[in-house]
Amino acid sequence: MKEITGDIWDYYKQGYWIVITTNGTVKKNGEAVMGKGIALQARLRFPELPRRLGRLLDIYGNIPNIFRDLRVISFPTKYHWASPADIDLIEEGCKKLVEGLKLLGLDRLYLTRLGCSNGRLDWKDVKPVLERYLDDRFIVVEKSRGGVSNESNLIGFEKVYKSSGCGGGYYANHAVKSGMDNSHLKLDCKACYENKTGCFAIITKKES
Repeated sequence: MKEITGDIWDYYKQGYWIVITTNGTVKKNGEAVMGKGIALQARLRFPELPRRLGRLLDIYGNIPNIFRDLRVISFPTKYHWASPADIDLIEEGCKKLVEGLKLLGLDRLYLTRLGCSNGRLDWKDVKPVLERYLDDRFIVVEKSRGGVSNESNLIGFEKVYKSSGCGGGYYANHAVKSGMDNSHLKLDCKACYENKTGCFAIITKKES
């Protein structure tokens, strides 16, 4: 296993496969919860992914899944979106990740520090587990300290106008990334996420 610093999406743009960390929670509308970190970043880029992942979770359970058309492998680090990451789940996922790399015939795969950050695990505890299974074809990308992450490189705060069934707007702490083609993306509002009602809100650019 190799470690580098940078932005994992830069490697995706170069044509490489990446791993996105996920959880096992499926909302009432059948979509997987993808509300933070790299899962949110993937959801903004691939709006159909929550629905596809949710269906796979219902059928096969909380295991890694390959999305060939997206060059993405989902990797569960949690059972529930609000819980801390589970080190045993990560270890089992690593075994399947090795199988997936062989199946796809890849010579490299980029991933983040699995279960850290939003998963609340310490890298010093996770790293030895990964090193048992992942060779130098697996490249862990850590955000550059002096750089800007994809989430923090968003266009400030966005006013969310909720659809019928939702009360009042709020300022989302995630917005549309600068330079994306579609500045009117659909995101679940916070209230709907907490209640798992599955309705949507339209994010529009905040007026200056």
